[in-house]
Amino acid sequence: VVGCDTPEAAWEVIGNDGTWTENDFDITPAEEICTGFEGTEQMLWIGEITSDGSGDGEVVCLVAVTAE
Repeated sequence: VVGCDTPEAAWEVIGNDGTWTENDFDITPAEEICTGFEGTEQMLWIGEITSDGSGDGEVVCLVAVTAE
């Protein structure tokens, strides 16, 4: 993990789309995730991985860091 203002940063978090289960994140079309955060390029689910996909996690919305 690096700071958003370091040269090594490739992505910046622009929002949090709340708590989702692993299954819900996996089956939801990408265009329906992070809709409240314009410019989202990638979504990342961070949470508890379980054998049945029921673990809760947070969905973060990401945008690529551009060189200035």
